[in-house]
Amino acid sequence: MKKNINWNIKLPNVFKLTMFALFLGFAVSCIDEPTNINTFTDEMMGEYLEKRPDQFSEFKKLLDTTEVMGLINAYGNYTIFAPDNEAMLKFYASKGKSSLKGFTADTLKRIVYDHLIKGYQVTSDEFIDGLMPYLTMSDRFVSTSSRSVDNNLVYFVNENSAIITKDIEVSNGIIHVIDEVLNPSTLTIVQAISNDENFRVFNE
Repeated sequence: MKKNINWNIKLPNVFKLTMFALFLGFAVSCIDEPTNINTFTDEMMGEYLEKRPDQFSEFKKLLDTTEVMGLINAYGNYTIFAPDNEAMLKFYASKGKSSLKGFTADTLKRIVYDHLIKGYQVTSDEFIDGLMPYLTMSDRFVSTSSRSVDNNLVYFVNENSAIITKDIEVSNGIIHVIDEVLNPSTLTIVQAISNDENFRVFNE
């Protein structure tokens, strides 16, 4: 004899609870991982540079040689001022060279670290006329400024490196493309602060 099963409305309650739990989990996950509508790409910083050899093949060689490529392909917060190929070739010529060959390993790593800020995603909204409140990985200050060039406002890093493209958002940071390899400040922290008008009161 076939028995009738009486669920006593338990199934709908369980179903409702399950659906509520799923909805709650979804809502929490949305809060924990907000999306940024300004995100340019889901690529890591290193991936972005690697996939654009027409613009960054020389800088990629530098990143590979110094093994910094692995760092900027990892999760975290980074800001990089990336010289394009023309900027890199101009830098080689200024040093009497035609490629990375001839530079010592320590020199190459310092050059990369001069262009990389770890732990912060610095957008152009934070650029000021003076020293930025961040140190590069080579423990040097970066200064920013802006001026009109052909009736266009152009941002510069360390006075001479113009930012060609700013605020490229990747999944682990911000890329600013520059037209000259950076010439970092060699001043000590005290000297840099004393020379910057923005820190005049603090220095006194």
